[in-house]
Amino acid sequence: MYGTTYIKVSLYPHFFNHRLSFLYQIESLHRVGVGHLAKLHLEWERPWWARGEGGLSLAWDPTEMKTRRLPRDWVRWVGGFSEVEGQPGLLVCWVAGDGARVVDQLDDEEVNKEKNYSSNLQ
Repeated sequence: MYGTTYIKVSLYPHFFNHRLSFLYQIESLHRVGVGHLAKLHLEWERPWWARGEGGLSLAWDPTEMKTRRLPRDWVRWVGGFSEVEGQPGLLVCWVAGDGARVVDQLDDEEVNKEKNYSSNLQ
C-alpha cells in the first residue's frame, strides 16, 4: 500500500485538468487533507438498532444543516454509526470538521446526554 505522500507526489500531474503553475499545484497538494476527525465509541445496555445490518446512516434535513450552530449542534456533524463486531451494545461514529473540534472538548457526560436523547428517537 502506498502512503499519501507517495500518491500525492507521483500522481500530481493527473489531479489538475486546468492550467495552474507547477508550484501552485504542489502547494495545493500539500494542503489536501481530511481536516479534523473524531472517533466516538458509544455504548448502550441493549441495542436499539437492527443488529447485523452493519450500522446506520443519518440523513439530515437541508434546513437542519443550514441552521446548525456550534457548539450546541455538534451531533449534526455525525454522518452515521457502525456496529462493532463482537460488541453487541457498541456503535462507533465519526464526527468530522468543526463538529469534531467541539466533541473533542466535551466530557463523557455531555456526549452521553446527546447519545441518550438520540436513542430515544427510535
